[in-house]
Amino acid sequence: IALDLAARLSRGESWPDGSRCRRRGSTLILSAEEKMAKIGRPRLRRMGADLDLIHDVPRLLSLPGDFRVLEAAILEARASLVIIDVLSAYLSGDVNAYRDQDVRRLLSELAAMAERTGACIVIIRHLNKAPGLSAIYRGGGSIGIVGQARAAFVCAEVRGSNGARVMAPVKVNHAKMPPSFAYRILSDGEDEPSYIEWEGECSQTAEELLSDPREEQNAYQSAAVEWLDDFMRENDGKAKAADVLREGAAAGFSKNALHK
Repeated sequence: IALDLAARLSRGESWPDGSRCRRRGSTLILSAEEKMAKIGRPRLRRMGADLDLIHDVPRLLSLPGDFRVLEAAILEARASLVIIDVLSAYLSGDVNAYRDQDVRRLLSELAAMAERTGACIVIIRHLNKAPGLSAIYRGGGSIGIVGQARAAFVCAEVRGSNGARVMAPVKVNHAKMPPSFAYRILSDGEDEPSYIEWEGECSQTAEELLSDPREEQNAYQSAAVEWLDDFMRENDGKAKAADVLREGAAAGFSKNALHK
C-alpha cells in the first residue's frame, strides 16, 4: 500500500478514495526488510510510478542518531512522502520500542522534522501476537507509537476470504474517521511483481478485521468455567445437572460450554 501511494504521488494520480492529488511529488523510502532494487522498484514500475521521483536511503540508519542524515536526504530528494519500513529496524540500541517515554521522544523529533521539511511520514510496523486486544493495542511496540501518530490504520487479510484484504482506520486526530477500503494484492504471474487493486469502501472495521474467533471462544469458555465454579461454590459443591444447565442458560452459557 505504501508503494502504491508513492506511485500515485509520482504521477499526480488520484488517491484510492478518489480524492485529487494536488501535485506530483517525490518519495524517500527507508526499507530494511526488502531490497529496493530487487523488490521495491519492480513493484513501483508495475504500479506505473515515475521512478525518477522515487528515492531510497542505501544504508541502514540508526535513529535518533542519524536524524540529521535523514533530514538531509529528505531535503535532497525534495520528498513529499517518507516511508519507514519497519520502524523497529531503524531504532538505535538505546531506544526501547516498548518504552513509552523512548518512543514518544523519538517520534516527537520525527514530527518536528516533518514540520520543517513539509514531508508526510508514514511508519510501518508489524502486529503483535496478542489477539483479543483492541485494535489500537495490536501494533508492535509501545502504545506511545500510535498515540504520537496523527492517524493510524491496520491492513490485514479478511479471514475465510479468497485473498480479500481491508485497510481500516484505527484513529484519526485531525479529521472525521474515514471509511475502510477493500483491496487485493495481485500479480500478473508467479514471478511477476505484485501490485494493489482497490475495490472501494467497505463496512469492516479494524476491530472486526483483527477479531479472532478462537480467542473469543476461549474467552467464552473461560467465563463459563468461572460461572460454574461460582455456582457450585454457592451450592456447596452439589447440584443437579438439570439445575446447572437451567441456571447456566439463564446466565448466557450453552450446554456444550458447561459440559466442557
